[in-house]
Amino acid sequence: MNFNRVFLVGNVTRDIDVKKTKSGLKVGEFGLAINRPTKGGGQSTCFVDITVWGDEADNCANNFEKGASVCVEGRLDFQQWENDAGEKKSKHKVVASKVEALSAKQAPLELTEEDIPF
Repeated sequence: MNFNRVFLVGNVTRDIDVKKTKSGLKVGEFGLAINRPTKGGGQSTCFVDITVWGDEADNCANNFEKGASVCVEGRLDFQQWENDAGEKKSKHKVVASKVEALSAKQAPLELTEEDIPF
């Protein structure tokens, strides 16, 4: 039996870019930074590319921006290709089935004269 499911908690590294495929399906792409403490009080960061499809892509673009803290649920996907120089390249990324906010997207603070106490 095989099982391919990941749960990642981290911060969005760039605003979600949503495009449409030739068939009209929406696809969103963004990066996720996952920090972990290291010995000696340091920190190590793992950067993961995330792909999200359909309505979930719109949901991400409308609700998350760079810096947002999110939980991503999905599966690992392995991609291979050749670049223009003929070199073989590969990478793992996550295809998300669900992305949930861990921190709220905050609107800019707007003050009126009544809000100022002096």
